[in-house]
Amino acid sequence: MSFVVIIVRGRLSAIGGQYEEAARDLGASRVQAMRLVLLPMLGPAIFASLMVVFATSVDDFVISSFLSTGAATETVPIKIYSGARAGSTPALNALATVMLLITLLAVLLAALVVRRMRTQGDPNATMAGIRA
Repeated sequence: MSFVVIIVRGRLSAIGGQYEEAARDLGASRVQAMRLVLLPMLGPAIFASLMVVFATSVDDFVISSFLSTGAATETVPIKIYSGARAGSTPALNALATVMLLITLLAVLLAALVVRRMRTQGDPNATMAGIRA
């Protein structure tokens, strides 16, 4: 996750807030400015983040696979892989649901923190105007 933050935050800092401000001046809402202006400009950074996270995940799985061969313990990547090979089970579905809920909770908390920072600071702050 930190790889994504570093890559996307670097791109947001390079973009600046002027494009979002220009879209807002032309009548776009915050959501429209993000969807039509920021997300297309963030495309390369999001793709690069996807590749880095995918490579890291594959590496974690390979290391777990080699180190846990014949071991009594079973890591989460190995459990998911063996469950996917054997077919979907209720336990595997529950594990995937818990992991998804934890991720969604983290995203929700991040959104709340950003909203609180906006209400305490500049109300006209842009999404791309990240301060270091």
